[in-house]
Amino acid sequence: PSADDREVVSGNTMLVEDGIAVPHESKARHPRTAVGLNAAGTKLVLLVVDGRKPGVAIGMNYEELAAELIRLGCWEALNLDGGGSSVMAIRDAATGKYRIRS
Repeated sequence: PSADDREVVSGNTMLVEDGIAVPHESKARHPRTAVGLNAAGTKLVLLVVDGRKPGVAIGMNYEELAAELIRLGCWEALNLDGGGSSVMAIRDAATGKYRIRS
């Protein structure tokens, strides 16, 4: 990041660029956490995918994750993390308390 950057997001794999899914060789399904923006940069999508729960949730591979982010309107999208660390906590603006969303 440059010295003038105010906010930076880091991830490990680009999923969508210019509205097109980025191809990946890995077909492994895992829990995932991803972020995406619409073409105008006015809508932020945060997506957490559960997995490793046979019969309940099997996770997604990069191709499936990219397709879902495109379906949700993302023009650019990045995989942030995966595995057992994939969890989303949201702070309630009224109470200041965090809630785990799954």
